[in-house]
Amino acid sequence: MVADRLPRAALWAPLVSVALGWPTGAGAQAPAAQRPADSTHGYEVLTKGLLGGPPLALQFRTARVRLVIRNLIMGPGSADSVPIPMRVVMELRGGALTARINGKTVEHFPGDFWVLEKGSAVSLQNRGDVVVIRAIYVLEGGP
Repeated sequence: MVADRLPRAALWAPLVSVALGWPTGAGAQAPAAQRPADSTHGYEVLTKGLLGGPPLALQFRTARVRLVIRNLIMGPGSADSVPIPMRVVMELRGGALTARINGKTVEHFPGDFWVLEKGSAVSLQNRGDVVVIRAIYVLEGGP
């Protein structure tokens, strides 16, 4: 039951935050008046028109595979020359997207998954207001 898990979740949240190096406590985030005007709250520009959220890295113990998971956010317009530094599994979480991958155009809708190989030529066109993509970068053969 969800109610049974809530108290445990409340106990784990601070531990996970500390383990991942996230700020904790009441002073974790400066009030809006104290933040710089250009603050992106942990997001970085990957290419013009595409922001990448803070990455979460997971190293498998039983396989030489590491995953880096992050959300990609796109406003109206397009993002050309999207960097694909390694194999990436993508899921369209919200919005409507046209992707041009190695010269082939594909329409994506919420819930769609697709895989991009390292070095793929990718450009994205947002067909609505906001697009949210979950990107799972797959690093094979690492430590």
